[in-house]
Amino acid sequence: MDDTKTRPTIKKYTLPRLRSWLHISQVIFTILSVSLIAPVIALQLQFKGSSAAGPNYALFVAIFTFVIPIFLVLFPWVYESKNKMKRCGKFFLKPRTNLIFTAFYSLLWLTAGIAITSYALNPDTCNLDSNVKTDGYESGWTAQCNCAKVAMVLTWITCLLWIITLVMALVVFWKQKQMVQHNLQQMAKTKQETEDWNNEAAMEDDGQVVGNYDHYPSDNTTPAASTYPAGHNIANHGNAADLSEPYLPPSYAAQPYQSSSVPTLHYQQPASVPQQDHYSDVTLSQQHQPLLPLAVMPDPQHYRQQHSFV
Repeated sequence: MDDTKTRPTIKKYTLPRLRSWLHISQVIFTILSVSLIAPVIALQLQFKGSSAAGPNYALFVAIFTFVIPIFLVLFPWVYESKNKMKRCGKFFLKPRTNLIFTAFYSLLWLTAGIAITSYALNPDTCNLDSNVKTDGYESGWTAQCNCAKVAMVLTWITCLLWIITLVMALVVFWKQKQMVQHNLQQMAKTKQETEDWNNEAAMEDDGQVVGNYDHYPSDNTTPAASTYPAGHNIANHGNAADLSEPYLPPSYAAQPYQSSSVPTLHYQQPASVPQQDHYSDVTLSQQHQPLLPLAVMPDPQHYRQQHSFV
């Protein structure tokens, strides 16, 4: 039997999921705090004509911090599940963003808790004023005293929720920094290993090249004979006695090659063609030099004699 369906998944208890539930709880307790602080202010305005500073400040903090917890839950959920609102989702998913909001709102709710506590524990908050003769004053003032005390408890609970989310944001932010540092160290280590490997490979290549050069004669050896072109000044090269004799080609290189199997061929100038009488024109003969002698045309008188017989 497969136990994967009955076994609880770990994703339900991850830190971001727990933080989302804490933000939802913050919204709920904020609504409850507003619903209890508002009657206190209303009853003070009704019977005293003005409201105290503690409840006013606590109401301001509750209204001011009401929207951000919703954004911290809504936009990341839409981005992860629906793949929408990517820019807002990425912004509210950043550990730095959560750290800033939770730290600032924890401070606000801490001051709000101090303000509402100072008002709720004040003796004048629950004591009746004998000078007020308005109908319903006794029941109304007692109700506002009780609402102030309950609002004080809810305010501190909300402040505690914000402090918990602040600690979680600090943990996530610290883990992210540690991960970044670890990645940077790994990258630096990998880069150093790559450079060391490249240096070792280059040294091995240089060693192979030096080993190949060992098979050839050294460049420092002096050749047995050196050649210099004609007119070369040897004074620039040191003492002339240290230089070897100039290279002379062997005597047999200037002799013609004699072979008994191949006969020696001699070039003969072709005989000149005698100039004919009908090529008396020098210009015409230069322009059209015949290769073969042409036939001599008969005398035109010959044709006249033939026509006379006809």
